[in-house]
Amino acid sequence: MRLAWLVLAIGGPGGAEAGDPAAGREKATACRTCHGLDGLSRQPDAPHIAGQVAVYLRDQLAKYRSGERAHPVMGVIAQQLSDADIEDLAAYYASLKLSVETPP
Repeated sequence: MRLAWLVLAIGGPGGAEAGDPAAGREKATACRTCHGLDGLSRQPDAPHIAGQVAVYLRDQLAKYRSGERAHPVMGVIAQQLSDADIEDLAAYYASLKLSVETPP
């Protein structure tokens, strides 16, 4: 029972996704320089964000926007984002699927 409440609280499977991935793709143009439109980083100090969990992306963007998490570039970019922008970007990058192969 506790696990079910936890999954609903963090927006896991079965939780409603408020963001629009198509709108997020359009808004991701500001992200592409460092993170790539495909969410695969182009910079050595920027993380890959493709396939990341939407709730994590929303949380981190909100923290950059509020100043709780500091970064000279992300702080400036995130301050320009509305709640809807954050939801859409998180939905877009979370919708990207990655494949991983382990070596034999």
